[in-house]
Amino acid sequence: MHTANYPRALEVLVHVQKDDNYETLPPAIKEIWKIFEAYLNYLILIGILDATDTEAQKKEFRINRFLNEVEVFAKDKRGMNISVLILQFLYALAQGNYELCETRTDALSKYRIRYLKGKATLRSNHFIALLLKIPACNFDLELVKAKTLKAKQWLTEHPWEEVNQSREVEVIPYEHLWEMALKSLSTPSNTPP
Repeated sequence: MHTANYPRALEVLVHVQKDDNYETLPPAIKEIWKIFEAYLNYLILIGILDATDTEAQKKEFRINRFLNEVEVFAKDKRGMNISVLILQFLYALAQGNYELCETRTDALSKYRIRYLKGKATLRSNHFIALLLKIPACNFDLELVKAKTLKAKQWLTEHPWEEVNQSREVEVIPYEHLWEMALKSLSTPSNTPP
């Protein structure tokens, strides 16, 4: 996922899920694979990954079902839960559900203030701040770009290894996710309300 070889990541996911021992994995490990699956389905949704002939595409992905399946990480306030919260916002944005994005804004803002303190969560803090600018700018692509230029540059200049953040939290590097979020805003069906 960090090398942007998404077709290969999808192959690995399908291989792991087909393995006879998959169902016997500990819940936390299984949830990590569910998070990877959700991110890969997000890439399919926004058109970055083509999965028309794969097992992943044969079963319909539902974000709400996914959120119910990640019970362990829902309680993990500084770890993989960050990636789940970000994904929930990105799905709503990609689907043009600006009302849900605005609803999630307050929760993301409180979460950011309450749990994303210190160097180990600095990149996540900055990335969520970027996401919060989208509704604040009324989903206007050009305004979002203008208002987030410095924060986006900060992410680029401070990679996860420099700020001592766990690599797993960023399933896809935030710089790449940000470009994907902007792509969602530029989709013709996603015009501001």
